[in-house]
Amino acid sequence: MKKALSLLLVILMAISVIACGNNNAGNTANSGNAGSSSTSTSTETKTETKTESKTESAPSRTDVKIPLSSVGSTLDPHAATLLVDLQVTAQMYEGLFRLNDDGVLESRLAEKYEVSADGLEYTFPLRKGVVFHNGDPFTAADVAWSFQRCIDNSYKKTLVRDIDKIDIVDDYTIKVTLKTPNSTFPTGLAYLMILNKNVVEQLGNTYGVTSDDAGTGPYRMENFDQTTKITLKAFPEYYLGKASIETVEFVPMLDNSTQLIAFESGQFDFCTINAADWEMIKSSGKYNTAQAPGKQTTFVCLNVAKKDSPFYDVRVRQAVGYCMNKDDMVAIAAEGLADVAYYMVRPVLIPGAVETGKFYTQDLEKAKALLAEAGYPNGFDCQIDVITGANNRYIKVAEVLQENLAVIGINANIVSGEAATILAAFKNEKTYDIGISGVTWDYSYNEYMGWINGINTANSQFDLNENIDVKYIQDLGTKALAASSQEEQDKYFGQVAEYDFEVAGYLPVLYMQSLYAWNKDLNAKPPVGRYYVYEWSWN
Repeated sequence: MKKALSLLLVILMAISVIACGNNNAGNTANSGNAGSSSTSTSTETKTETKTESKTESAPSRTDVKIPLSSVGSTLDPHAATLLVDLQVTAQMYEGLFRLNDDGVLESRLAEKYEVSADGLEYTFPLRKGVVFHNGDPFTAADVAWSFQRCIDNSYKKTLVRDIDKIDIVDDYTIKVTLKTPNSTFPTGLAYLMILNKNVVEQLGNTYGVTSDDAGTGPYRMENFDQTTKITLKAFPEYYLGKASIETVEFVPMLDNSTQLIAFESGQFDFCTINAADWEMIKSSGKYNTAQAPGKQTTFVCLNVAKKDSPFYDVRVRQAVGYCMNKDDMVAIAAEGLADVAYYMVRPVLIPGAVETGKFYTQDLEKAKALLAEAGYPNGFDCQIDVITGANNRYIKVAEVLQENLAVIGINANIVSGEAATILAAFKNEKTYDIGISGVTWDYSYNEYMGWINGINTANSQFDLNENIDVKYIQDLGTKALAASSQEEQDKYFGQVAEYDFEVAGYLPVLYMQSLYAWNKDLNAKPPVGRYYVYEWSWN
């Protein structure tokens, strides 16, 4: 474990350096500074090339089968938020860069970036000779259109909210001018996927829920049946070289016992292991295994947006925070193979996330007093909406929470459903009372800022409560992103985290550990966040 944590700290230091500083944002992300001057910094990211040895000899197998813990919601990478969706889209789509698990920003559709001295202008020379999966050439117009699409929708707005202007310099150069400095901007572009405008517009409302050729990544879609099987094929014209693994099959299998039996019987080659089965799988000696702290936070979401709901009152929300027994949730929902979450974004893993010392621990007397003060001395009835899948972790958390709430007089009924239905209640209708879900953070605390500052309207609800000062959050976020040092950024993000604690709209429960097992003959790289099958091969 000490070795694992040491490695993790190295990774985090690399990520943190990438994320901080205006003019230096690009310097630390590359293998060398290419042509810096007094007015701008030109930055080349690490360029990955496919070695000939991976394709010289045919492997004994050419396919990989991976189970998904739930049915996905969408394969539109600009709208995907569930990990199961992101795992699939990460194989098909690319951003201008890729942030690898070692915290290094690698060149993908952009060769490098140049940033002006004031931190406002970013110029991206683009890679030539790239084609989309349908054969269309990739150009700067696709980048501009993809950026604008994210500006116009709710889901990726955090990544592009500071963009003031997008200029197409030529077919292979694009310049982006920001309204205000944002030290996380280039790193965030690793998670803004570039799409083929023609394909997306042609598919219209069916894009994301049907097969498409809108990406440039190492794998293209061959077959799409969201509830039974998603099949990807290696893209022969991929500019870094064709992948060693020819076929990737993702199969939704929600029942953990069935999924484990299928893995043990050889139906799957790589599998995320449920905590209850971890020791058995690890000690069997039949598989390669890996265990590491994960970036996902399982959380309780309280609806602050409905004025006629008890949860509109901050005292009721705080009462829920003080009634929760997180130790029981870790023990029951994760078999102890998780860590109690004190903050929505895990401080050690994500740059900008800080430990403030302000968090909720169980205090039933305080919870009862807050309820009485809010006018609910005898409690009330409500509903907990839960996403199925995730090895029933969310349902188990809901069951513990249900017991906790009963102690302070709140009678909660649990209703479970598939991700698309439950997420619609969370993000769109906002009809729920209490929701339980999970989110995987990637590159910066600024991701969470999009949830709570009213900008990412797909997740935000704080701006719908007149008693929550969203402008205060936005101002602190602006100061954090323009900070000239990591210490200054930590100060402002820390103030946001303290206010977030007081608001009590999102209540963190646990940080999952990532538990993986895979075929002994498969050279797989267990992900910190998402699979990247392009790096895998068979012996």
